[in-house]
Amino acid sequence: MIGVFYNKNSLKDTLLINVSGSDAVSTKEELKYSIGFDDKNNICFINIFNFSNYLGVNEGFIKYSSEIISIVNKVCNVDLSEHIDNNDFVVAEVVECEDIQGTHLHKCKVFNGVNTLDIVCGAKNVRRQLKVVLAQVGSILPNGTRINKGKLLNHDSFGMLCSKKELNINSDEFNESGIIELGSNYQVGQKFDKVFA
Repeated sequence: MIGVFYNKNSLKDTLLINVSGSDAVSTKEELKYSIGFDDKNNICFINIFNFSNYLGVNEGFIKYSSEIISIVNKVCNVDLSEHIDNNDFVVAEVVECEDIQGTHLHKCKVFNGVNTLDIVCGAKNVRRQLKVVLAQVGSILPNGTRINKGKLLNHDSFGMLCSKKELNINSDEFNESGIIELGSNYQVGQKFDKVFA
């Protein structure tokens, strides 16, 4: 999944495109952009300078769109169109939920429509048979955080169950506190696109 971020003032009019979770081991610097490459020479980030020359956009998280792809292609001569429909936020269901003794955390098994994943969650409202929004490994939150496989108190966690605040959603459709509780109109395994609205 690609994360796109822009803030004219704090980022000095630079569009940041996070292509992968890999660390850059080399960079290509040009007047209009810089590109970072990982140890396998795959692109892990692209920064486009003076971005307001190309597109007037709101600041913060930006949906990765065909318009962004076109600008990247024009400015950097790089085609990232294969990533256009990648969305690692899905509707999932908590199938098991156990307290981790002595903590506020819960060890959960969460079904994403294909696989059952181990997830450690600290939300008070997490429980069995709850439909939730799952940020799968590789997804990028609106604040720029990429979700990676983690380990909390020796328990593996392969994703994150999301709250409305973490997804920067303002809609009254969802509960205000804890992780989002989805209704019957959401199907397990479907993409959750509200974060990109």
